[in-house]
Amino acid sequence: MTNVQKGDAIRLINMPGDPDPIPVGSTGIVTRVTEGTMAQIDVSWDDSNRSLSLVPGVDQFEIIGRGDSNTVRVPQAVYKGIFRGFMPEGE
Repeated sequence: MTNVQKGDAIRLINMPGDPDPIPVGSTGIVTRVTEGTMAQIDVSWDDSNRSLSLVPGVDQFEIIGRGDSNTVRVPQAVYKGIFRGFMPEGE
């Protein structure tokens, strides 16, 4: 299995065969990793407010950040409501 750990930030590349998949490109935080023949990677997805597991070897994803107890990660949904006019020029 990929070296995924609880707290890692991931981005979904592909979730084939799921009847109600998470949208490609979605990001989330790994909440639990199980091992063995029925291994799963539990993820709390940022934009959809859903928790849906990934199946190693079936679902494709990339690790975009390693879990760190000193890092606070702000979900993308928080930024959706920020009005661009409040940002300084050039940003």
